[in-house]
This record gives sequence, C-alpha cells and structure tokens, in this order.
Amino acid sequence: MNNTLVSVVITSLDRKELLRQTLDMLERQTYPLLEVVVVHSGKDKKVPAMLRKYYPNVKLIKLPHQVPDSPARNIGVANINGELILFLDDDSFPGYQSITNAVEEFKRNKQLGVIAFRISMVNKFKRKKYNTKVFRNDEQEVFGFSGCGGMMRKSLFDTYGWMPENGQASMFEHTVCLWAWNLGLEVKSFNDIFVYHHWSAEGKAAELRECKSVMYAGVNVIGLFAWQYFSGKELWSRLLKWWYQCVNASIIHLDPKFILLAISFLWSVNKYPTYRGQFSKDALAKVRLTNNFKGK
Repeated sequence: MNNTLVSVVITSLDRKELLRQTLDMLERQTYPLLEVVVVHSGKDKKVPAMLRKYYPNVKLIKLPHQVPDSPARNIGVANINGELILFLDDDSFPGYQSITNAVEEFKRNKQLGVIAFRISMVNKFKRKKYNTKVFRNDEQEVFGFSGCGGMMRKSLFDTYGWMPENGQASMFEHTVCLWAWNLGLEVKSFNDIFVYHHWSAEGKAAELRECKSVMYAGVNVIGLFAWQYFSGKELWSRLLKWWYQCVNASIIHLDPKFILLAISFLWSVNKYPTYRGQFSKDALAKVRLTNNFKGK
C-alpha cells in the first residue's frame, strides 16, 4: 500500500488563486505518489493557462461548458490510474500528513471503503501558517462525506460504474457511501485526516450557503437523494420539511430565490432515475443517518 498511487480529482470553475493554493499545498504533501487531475468547466481562460505554465505534471481536462459536480467528477475518475481516489474542491486542500495517514488506514483496514476527511474552515485566503487541527474522537463511523475532502477505493467505481448525474439531487457523496455499505465496507473519519476549506464567496454554492437552513440542515438534500432510493411516504415527509425551510429562508432573507430553487428541483426531480430495490436495507438505514454527520 505504500506504493499505492493516489489519484486526486479536483473540480474547478473560475477560482484561479484558490486552485493555485490547492495545487501548491498538494506539492508539499508527505505522500509522494500522487496523480493530480483537474476538471475545469469554467469560462476563465487564465485557469488552464496557469495550469499548463506552472503545473505541467497536472492532468488538465478542459470541458467545453459548465457541468454539475457529479458528472465532472465522473469525467475525472474516467481519466485516473490510482487505486485510491481523493476528491477535492478547488478551494480545499489536505493537511500535510493527511494523505499519508489515509493511505495507512486503507492499508491497515481492508474493510474500509471511504474516509471522510474532517474539515477545518479557513476564513482568510492569505494565511501564513496552517496548524494541525485536532478534532474530537480519534476514529468514528460517519454517514457521509463532503465533496471537498473524501478518499475512497477505486474498486467502488469498478463495481458500480458512474455516480448518478442528476445535478444537485444526485448527491454523489451519499451515493459513494451507499456503494460501500452495500458491499459491507466501512465509512469512517479520523482526527489526523482532514482538509482546510475556504468557503468562497463566489458561485451558486456560496449563494446557497447564505442560509444554512437550505443546504446544510440535512432534510433537504437527503429528501432529494431519497427520491432515488426510498419509499414515497418517506420522500414526501422529507420534502415537505424542506419546503418549509425554503419558505422560512426566503422570509428571513427577504429573497425569493430559495422558493424558486425548491420549485426548480421539484419540477425536475420526476425525471431522475430511481434505484429502489438495488441496495440492502442495512445500507439504506445508514443513509437515513447521513444528516448526523457534521464534518467536524
């Protein structure tokens, strides 16, 4: 496992300076066997130009137009060679020792399918020193991971194929965990395996973060994810709670975009494929606990 190639898949839009910092910090990792793939679907031509000039060893995949996160990561996975995959955003990067520690955990525990990197938030871009973050609990079972930091075995994709490409509702993180649970594998986090994450004030995701009750309270994303796997009764219960949150958020922020977001998701959710009956009850039971995972 010490000779294991780790493929780092980074999805990027037009955040050039943050991407530069992520790549610089990857070069300083203690684990030497890294393959870095950047899937760029933004409009800024300076981003691919920067990669070609300053990071010639990075594999650049320039898409002709912007695509959602899940298909972008699928494209990245289709172009890797490693046994382990690390998903990062263009505004996140791992602690110096984190990749080494993660590889050692996969080596030690053959039943480990996914590692959820714990998250240390960075509020300022220009910061001279990143201290090692010590989290509560050395090791714990978790019920999901954040796309800004998660490592998994490539064999999960070899077994199940590609993550659903249904925009926000695909919830690729939960899908990958569901694959692992269905194979009897574990999803865990460790206090010495973490990423630093900038919550950038750019892009659609940043707008949604203005109200945590919309994107991060749990029932909304799980409600959309549940469409593909759970019963109708459970689905509608979760979606009604989500609608309440969207209306409440719009009133608090005096902005109707959260209600419009709910309408657009519900309008298109009936087009998404369903996967009911394809996964074990034990695996789906763990998905129901996903909103217990706080990422810290």
